[in-house]
Amino acid sequence: MNGLRNEHEETLERLKKAREQEVDTISHTQSHTRNLQAVVDQLSHNALELNELQNKVDHKHSSSLDEREAAVKARDQQLKGISHFLLLVTSHLIPGIRS
Repeated sequence: MNGLRNEHEETLERLKKAREQEVDTISHTQSHTRNLQAVVDQLSHNALELNELQNKVDHKHSSSLDEREAAVKARDQQLKGISHFLLLVTSHLIPGIRS
């Protein structure tokens, strides 16, 4: 009878240990899941911020490019005007030069 009682107590002890291990495993799994979710949330937030930053950079680059193109066109018009003026002045000073 003592043998059965000892065996029963050992079985109960093994079951308690198995239950404790199961609870610990579940607790660790939940903790890791929360940590992983926090990392995923942070990555998502960083992706949004990166997208916003990329949009700002693209807009600034586009605006800068438009300003440079306008400046180049204005300079080109100035150079054409100066060239035309020089041709007119030169044609009056040096016979035979036509604009």
